Amino acid sequence: MKRFKDNVIYFSGGGNPYYSLLLELCLISVYLTKFSQRIIVLADQLFISILNNSPIKNFVKFEVKLVDSNDGYHSALNKFSIFNHVNFTMNERILYLDSDIILIDSIEKIFEMNNSSSEIFVSNDSEISDGTLLMDSPHHGGLLFNDEQLRDIKKNKMKSINSGAFLFSVNSKDTFSRILNISSPGNICLEQPFFNYILYHEKNYKFHLQNYITHSGYKLSEKKERPQKPIVHFCGGPGKFRYKFISMVNYMDLIFSSFTEYLEMRSIIFNNFNELKKEFGEIEE
Repeated sequence: MKRFKDNVIYFSGGGNPYYSLLLELCLISVYLTKFSQRIIVLADQLFISILNNSPIKNFVKFEVKLVDSNDGYHSALNKFSIFNHVNFTMNERILYLDSDIILIDSIEKIFEMNNSSSEIFVSNDSEISDGTLLMDSPHHGGLLFNDEQLRDIKKNKMKSINSGAFLFSVNSKDTFSRILNISSPGNICLEQPFFNYILYHEKNYKFHLQNYITHSGYKLSEKKERPQKPIVHFCGGPGKFRYKFISMVNYMDLIFSSFTEYLEMRSIIFNNFNELKKEFGEIEE
């Protein structure tokens, strides 16, 4: 039986075909920061076809798992369906990343945090909200909690949880099932409120990932600043492809322009962009 190394990164993609370009940018950064273990992409048939036809796959080796993903909501929610598509061992430590993320340095130390418990390691949005965002925010479950729970959140100043990246093990399977069971389309900020709601009740999360991720990607790109953390999230604006794409490319130019392979892969991305325009027309924001 085929054995995999212990560390896993996975993504969820689908719906808007142009978002395949964001995923490819992230995969390039994974490659350039020398992550050489298991990479999984959950995606619909269109996304898989785009990725399979991209020369990026000649650089970055990844598995694809077919999922249903008709829109942005289901594409985002599929991140919690990972156990429906992949069987993990007790030794594997699993990191989910949104496609609007860039790695700028090795993330190997992140996987040292995980153990055999059901804890999920997460981060919060404090740096992009002046520390004011709690779980009672509509973007983080505020519309799902009852009055007593909202009072508890405010009293204890329970920080919001960003669902763009999180680390876990196979022991989180039941938690993910509960998130899928209560989720439904139409809530603000897609799947993130349900993530906050379930983790609030289960109390099985820690903010240890905060030491490794910044959600200020747009600001860093504009100021051309390099953070001390290896994961840069271009947080916010779901559906705003063009803004994300330009910001991410500009930042990758800053970080990786000295890499010969990056320049080659960057050219592939823009060729893929032109091919998508031919097939699907200009992207609408």
